[in-house]
Amino acid sequence: MSVPALTIRQPWLACILTGDKQIENRSWPTSHRGPIALHAARTPSREGQADPLVQAVLARPDAPHPTRGAILATANLTDCHPDTGDCCRPWGHSGLFHWRLADIQLLPGPVPATGRLGLWRLDPEQHDALARQQPDLGGAS
Repeated sequence: MSVPALTIRQPWLACILTGDKQIENRSWPTSHRGPIALHAARTPSREGQADPLVQAVLARPDAPHPTRGAILATANLTDCHPDTGDCCRPWGHSGLFHWRLADIQLLPGPVPATGRLGLWRLDPEQHDALARQQPDLGGAS
């Protein structure tokens, strides 16, 4: 069995990849903790493109190109909790669940993939491609 994957729209994922955004906002909670593959959706987020925090991150010379339609990184999902009204700012949005990501590891190259809703499992070829780039994840389940 492979590492679960989470599809995130760009440019939100680009902000996670820089380490600036460590909170992913979702309308649903998860009990999963541990490794997770971060997949860039094919469709960008208009809201994200207009967000001043995102614009500031993307304006930096070291900002990653917002690649879409591929697994770009792995992370460790360390927590998931409902918004308390004052937590996880400035990236945590009110009224949503905050998924805390740590240990973001960029892949040397993108792994093409079609995203899905919710947490989803990589197919065997995607898992093998991920394991070749991050051998410590090779046996993760």
